[in-house]
Amino acid sequence: MSGNWQLEIFGTGDAAEIDHVKKFVSNHQLEKHVIIRGWVAKPFDNLECDYLVLTSKYEGLPMVLIEAQQHGIACISANCPTGPDDIITLESGYLYEPGDIDQLSGILQRCIDAPTVPFDPRKIRAKSKHDQYVEQERLSMAKGKVKKLASNLGMFAIGNLGSKLISYQKVNEKS
Repeated sequence: MSGNWQLEIFGTGDAAEIDHVKKFVSNHQLEKHVIIRGWVAKPFDNLECDYLVLTSKYEGLPMVLIEAQQHGIACISANCPTGPDDIITLESGYLYEPGDIDQLSGILQRCIDAPTVPFDPRKIRAKSKHDQYVEQERLSMAKGKVKKLASNLGMFAIGNLGSKLISYQKVNEKS
C-alpha cells in the first residue's frame, strides 16, 4: 500500500498469532502505519476512521459490520458464506472474495487514493440492511398487535404503519 494510511488492529488471538503480526509489521517497516490495539471493550466509542475492514473467512452474523454501520462507518469485508452480503450495500461499502488478497489490496489502494470517502455516513446508518429488516419485523409485529387489539375492542385500524400514520374508527354496533 502506498500513500497516507493507518491501520488499527483490534481484537485478540493467541500469543503466537500476535507475535507473528508484530514481526510482519516490523520486518516490512510498517510501524508508522500499523497500530495493534488488542482487545478494547468499546472500540467505537472513541474511534475515528473511514473504513472498517473485516477479513474473516467464516462468519455467522458479523456484528462488527452492523455496529460500524450504526456509527456511519463504511465497511470492506470478505464476502464469506453468510453475513456480509446481507449487511453491506452498494451505499455502505465493498465486498471482496475471501482469500483474494489482490482484490482486497486493490480496494484498499482505491480507498487510500480517493480524495474523500465515497460513502455518506448518514446513508450508511439509514441503509443498513439489518436495520431495514429489524424495522420491517418490528412494524409487522406492531401491525399484527394493533389489528388484534382493535379487533378485541370492536374497532378496526386503517393507515400505514410504515409512515407511522394510524387512525382508528369505532365499528358501528348494530342494535
